[in-house]
Amino acid sequence: MGYQAYKQLKRLHNKHGAQEFGRICQALLEISLFKELRYDGRGREVERPDIQMKRANVKYNVEVKAQKQSKFSITQRDLDGVLDPTDEDTLPIIAVLDFGPNPRWLMLDARHIRPGTHRKLGVQIHLIEDLSEDVNSAFPGVLERCFETAFKGGSASLRSAFL
Repeated sequence: MGYQAYKQLKRLHNKHGAQEFGRICQALLEISLFKELRYDGRGREVERPDIQMKRANVKYNVEVKAQKQSKFSITQRDLDGVLDPTDEDTLPIIAVLDFGPNPRWLMLDARHIRPGTHRKLGVQIHLIEDLSEDVNSAFPGVLERCFETAFKGGSASLRSAFL
């Protein structure tokens, strides 16, 4: 994504704090997926999965993790929200923001992730490369266009203006 995206994400985190930053990142990810990449679906602010989406015949359940640290935690509840044992056609995803000077989204196959704390570097073996590349190509432009709205009004303003 580049250093400009890092500076904007850092400003959002500093202004809004960790919890609202996570909500903002989820909303920006939804805008990237639904408006830029043209997936069908919806985001959920308080339910699991965070995002349900579909393209062609592929369905996805997505749990979003947007911590600033180099590690992230996954609970059994997070996994239960994306893993649907009655629906083998839905791909469960853990979307992790790798926050650093060159930020990027790691779109991970949740079928290979266990509950616990994980290093972002260590889980990249489970990366869904095509989806990650698509998201990382769309996200910087969305962040640029939506930054002022997110900075001034947080996730609620993003949702009302862009979703």
